[in-house]
Amino acid sequence: MNRILGAVDRSTPLGRRDYAILLLAARYGLRPCDIRRLTLDEIDWRGARIDLRQLKTGRLLTLPLLPDVADALSVYLRDGRPCSSDRTVFLRHRAPFEPFAVQNNLMAIMRQALQRAGLASRTGRRGLYLMRHTLATRLLACGRQIKTIADVLGHASTDTTYGYLRVDLVGLRAVAILEEELGR
Repeated sequence: MNRILGAVDRSTPLGRRDYAILLLAARYGLRPCDIRRLTLDEIDWRGARIDLRQLKTGRLLTLPLLPDVADALSVYLRDGRPCSSDRTVFLRHRAPFEPFAVQNNLMAIMRQALQRAGLASRTGRRGLYLMRHTLATRLLACGRQIKTIADVLGHASTDTTYGYLRVDLVGLRAVAILEEELGR
């Protein structure tokens, strides 16, 4: 993910927006719809957290506002975001300066980042869900429990989380054996 994030040109307002979007996906595994709908009111700068209601599940998700995420968001809001009274964080950068359309899954942002990182021809996932899957796999590789990974991804059930982790069969088997030994 660092290669993709590092390929974003943060010297432009559009690049600052795209970097903040990609960072939210990489660090928290947020769904594109939740990134697209994120509002200024859901960011608690003093409390260093993000409180958002997930569109898919309707559940409240509280996340720590990580320093690199806080920095990327503040840089975008201060030096990148078009002037608007709309409370949605991320706006289109062409007139009219308004939130992304409901059907926009932010695929173009990810596609451009993959291209700049030299990964445009890679097989497999290409959208922001690549970031969700990568985060889940990394958390599993670090020894995190399935329930913890499910909580991070905002899944109501660990069954959903297993779908994100099926690529790491060796790791899954190890976790399954460990959880069985612990009586879970």
